[in-house]
Amino acid sequence: MNHVDVSLRARAARGAAIAAALVAAACGTSPPDNFYTLGDGGGGGSPAAVAPSSPRWVIAVGPVAVPELVDRPQLVVRTGAQRVALLESHRWAQPLAQEIATALAGNLNRALPEAHAYAGPLLPYIPAGARALQVSLRVDKFESWIDATPHVEDVIYWTASCPDGDAVRGGLLALREAAAGPLETGRYSALVAAHAKAVETVGTTIASMLEQMADQCRAARPAERP
Repeated sequence: MNHVDVSLRARAARGAAIAAALVAAACGTSPPDNFYTLGDGGGGGSPAAVAPSSPRWVIAVGPVAVPELVDRPQLVVRTGAQRVALLESHRWAQPLAQEIATALAGNLNRALPEAHAYAGPLLPYIPAGARALQVSLRVDKFESWIDATPHVEDVIYWTASCPDGDAVRGGLLALREAAAGPLETGRYSALVAAHAKAVETVGTTIASMLEQMADQCRAARPAERP
């Protein structure tokens, strides 16, 4: 084996070692996954959540329809009129539709101490004397803007109905919320908090409407299926 062959092999080995080191470094420095939620832990995500012993309202939140563009695990941000970015390392803790339903249920529970709101289908039975309500949402816009003035834009159509169909109310809310606080590189908590505030506005609107429906939704009798 001549000197040239040895030199070429040495260079090849050195190059392979450098490449392996770069790959290892890239793997070691990849950003960690960040998970976000719209709720604060008080959303009553299931019918088994803590509820009043004798609720005046039993409120099922769902279904929730969201735009296909944002119906994915990653946070989606707008960086321009025709540009969006999927943030691979910034994800929702659960599907976005479930996040919205859970957060809205939590908002209703806080606004209505006599209510038991939860994310999910209507319970097969409700306590005697309580009124059942189904709340559904169609989210037409759920946008997170990273621009000179970071903000979110949400357009949400909601309907609230008694299971017997005697009363139906609804409304459309077009909401714009500023992303408070600095948006440092890789930190999107402010955008998530702004979406949470928009969902809270929907909850406040629905809560204020329930008194108007109180006499239109009939109260359940013992062992009655709503």
